[in-house]
Amino acid sequence: MDEAEANCIWDIKNRNMFLNMASDVKFMDESKMMLLDGFEEIVKEGPLASVEACGLKVKLVDAKLHEDLIHRGPAQVMPAVKKAINDAIMLAKPCLLEPIQKVFISTPKDCVDKCIQKIEDVHGTIVREEFFGDFCKIETEVPASEMFGILEDINSAGESRLGAYPDKIVGFRRVPGDLEEIILKEIR
Repeated sequence: MDEAEANCIWDIKNRNMFLNMASDVKFMDESKMMLLDGFEEIVKEGPLASVEACGLKVKLVDAKLHEDLIHRGPAQVMPAVKKAINDAIMLAKPCLLEPIQKVFISTPKDCVDKCIQKIEDVHGTIVREEFFGDFCKIETEVPASEMFGILEDINSAGESRLGAYPDKIVGFRRVPGDLEEIILKEIR
């Protein structure tokens, strides 16, 4: 971010920014709190699935506010700013993110392929494999939504001769396009 943008930051809310890049707009100081309230409501609601948005950088580049105080109150400004921000987000093609959880697996060498297949079946990724004699330690990352039952599936793939245990959430990843549509239909 360059210095000009940094000087225009009006609000930061949960990794989302609102910047006032509009200059010489009459009555802007009077409307500042309403603009920020509208921004914060959109961030809280999110445009896709009524979940909080993240990673937004909203720039107000131009505005024209009515001269009469009665026409620039909350009932007029809030819906206008919310609609403008929501439409801008939708034009940017937003996406859903899913939490990713780290899972460690210890398994005999002869069961490694079965365990990896179980992880790949739930859109997980293999981060690292380390072999120690007849055993292998596999570090994976699995979408948190797929964690229900996955440990039992891995244990059955390893013929109950291994240990699979979850660790912490390590970040977020975009939901694959085909799954995103299904999830959004379920939420709506």
